[in-house]
Amino acid sequence: MKNRITVLTLLIIFASALGIFITSCDIKNPVEGLEVRLRNISRTTYLKVQIYDATAGTLIKDKNVNVIFEGANKGDVITSTNSTITSTISKDGVINFSVKDNLTPSIENPIRLVLVANADGYFETSKSIKITKSGLSTFNFVMASYINTPDGVKTNEETTGAASSTSGANRDIAVSSGREVNSGAGADITIPAGTIFKDAAGEVLSGTVITRVTYFNPSNDESLTSFPGGLTANTVNASGVKNKTLFTTAGFASVNIKVGGKEVKQLENLGINITIPADVKNPETGQFVKTGDVIPLWSYDEAAGEWKFESNVIVQSFRSKSGNVLRASARDIPHLTFFSLGWEGDNICEEGATINLTSVAGCFSEVMLRVTLPGSNVRLTGTNRIKISSSTPIFEITDMPAGIPLDIVINEWQGDIYTLGEEMGRYTVSDLCLLTTIPIDLNALGINMQKVTIGVSIKCDSESTNPKVISPEGTPVEAREVSSSGLPLGDFFEIGQFDNTGKLPPVCLKTGGYYEFKIEYDGEYYYSLDYEPAFLINSTSINYNIIDDSRICDNF
Repeated sequence: MKNRITVLTLLIIFASALGIFITSCDIKNPVEGLEVRLRNISRTTYLKVQIYDATAGTLIKDKNVNVIFEGANKGDVITSTNSTITSTISKDGVINFSVKDNLTPSIENPIRLVLVANADGYFETSKSIKITKSGLSTFNFVMASYINTPDGVKTNEETTGAASSTSGANRDIAVSSGREVNSGAGADITIPAGTIFKDAAGEVLSGTVITRVTYFNPSNDESLTSFPGGLTANTVNASGVKNKTLFTTAGFASVNIKVGGKEVKQLENLGINITIPADVKNPETGQFVKTGDVIPLWSYDEAAGEWKFESNVIVQSFRSKSGNVLRASARDIPHLTFFSLGWEGDNICEEGATINLTSVAGCFSEVMLRVTLPGSNVRLTGTNRIKISSSTPIFEITDMPAGIPLDIVINEWQGDIYTLGEEMGRYTVSDLCLLTTIPIDLNALGINMQKVTIGVSIKCDSESTNPKVISPEGTPVEAREVSSSGLPLGDFFEIGQFDNTGKLPPVCLKTGGYYEFKIEYDGEYYYSLDYEPAFLINSTSINYNIIDDSRICDNF
């Protein structure tokens, strides 16, 4: 019994030792004979963002990802202890944060943020997120490595001379990504001697010039997964009109230059050529792209999470060593970022159907949700693979094209965003933009899974005339399966937040399995295995009575 009591005790101790429960109190009249109830004021909206590597499809655990908050509500981001923050750093491939308690997000009044992410060995990118409900929400974010590139990506870095703050580049610069193996396509850039390089603040840079050019194949799944902001894109057209659209790319590229070790963001006279694979179709003609076609060129604004129109470019035939190829070129570009050839599609709806996952016959732990063409496993281009846990089974589908029949497909989660587990449910929807709730009952269940209800009762001064009852309300808890000796067998997943009675929502765990628990507090994680052995699941209802534990009670 000792282990059963102490595992959740530890979760509470982690919190109380750092003062979670004494940030504020809700004290009922402390007359003699009446319990004094101490309640943590939890954050009303709590966010978890999982950051995946585009090559492996798994969480980026070996790097610290720095995330800067931008967007309309960037000033409303706070920690679990109510401190305003402008950025945070990932732990184990995950970031956690909250928004101010006076905000109540809804479909009609969402909270909007842009997460700008960078990490050593990865391309800087960003993602727009929209928060439409209070409580716990989770989002996925994919980053591409330039050291271990995803399939469909070709990159090349060269030392390209030097630059001074007065005379600029000391030579002409010409760098090619090289040819991507699947398509034979690539990107290359030119910069004339004398070009002045500046950072984002406009400061002129000097020193050794390092140039990297990277090409992304528009027909490859891993490459498209890396598309900045996602293919359900925010765009700003030639007239300055902002749209939300399902974007079609004919190929995209990243241009990165460092001068004296500092990132270049501004310059003059950048020229870029992007080769177009032979199998790319022009959605405006329905035919393969050909010489003379006009394609818009776009550049990505990481802070805004928007693709901005640069110019219309004409497709030309170019003779290379491998024969004639198609390419489009632009000149005199004044900044560095991602560039894409492509077309805006039909506008998409920001509000859509709500998916409610149920499992009448049993339960599930984690699943992957995909949007596919009807009756197939062909994922709708531009849509994300979404990981959902049993603690948050209700999910709003947003950013979808209207009036198109599509399938919602649920597969067992296999640990990465590419591998498809057993299909557990499928539902054909005539229009995902209709504001309706779609129940999907999962017909295949996890092996030996059972619903477990976990409750915690914390009482101090239990024998006094005014005993204190402490509520862990709002504290989010995560778990992962481990071996009996504590070796990880998977990633952490959400098992819920304590309610005002000290209970977690029923969570699906493996009968006879061993689990590790963790909580997040003010950007730090606290793990049960640091204090106690792995916990064995051998009951469907577990209640923890923590009475007069000095490690908690001494804080009050």
